[in-house]
Amino acid sequence: MKKFLCALTIVILFCGNSFAASKNELKRMGIFLSNFTELRMYDIDVNSTLTDEDLIYFGIMHNYMNNFNTRIKHSNDDSVFSYTINKKYVDESIRKFFDIKVEHKDVKDERYPEIYFDGEDYYFNAGDGEQTVYADVQYASTKGNIVTMKGELYAPEDESERWNKFTATAKKHKWKGQNTWAIISLKLED
Repeated sequence: MKKFLCALTIVILFCGNSFAASKNELKRMGIFLSNFTELRMYDIDVNSTLTDEDLIYFGIMHNYMNNFNTRIKHSNDDSVFSYTINKKYVDESIRKFFDIKVEHKDVKDERYPEIYFDGEDYYFNAGDGEQTVYADVQYASTKGNIVTMKGELYAPEDESERWNKFTATAKKHKWKGQNTWAIISLKLED
């Protein structure tokens, strides 16, 4: 028995600590990645493609979609912006999902609607109506602190309708005492 356990330990170490994720763990990973796919963020590379504007847009829109009643306020002034959110909530979402500190500023990137920052709050417009896209993680493996997730995108209205396949990587991350992940990359497969 000791020889078997030694051999098993060596195989595990040699294979890079791969694991077979449980069904519940795969579901948690899918929920984690759906925070990006519901915002149409399909091409993420923390080390090369993300800007502060991308992160700020994510922080605002993540809260708009998931915390509207508790963190989003209607703009009280006569500005052209409909909503406001305090920078602490934007910062919290960025740190939770990316483990990155952002420089707060206006967003004037042509890919996004204009977002104004007054030093404390963000002012923005948003609309509903686009179809939500979720991630179904079907396979996961880990090597050290890095988790690789593979799966397919789908619409919650018809889970049988599958679109692109994806590969994502994330690092293990603690957020408010809970084990989670911080995204490193998310790519659609051709």
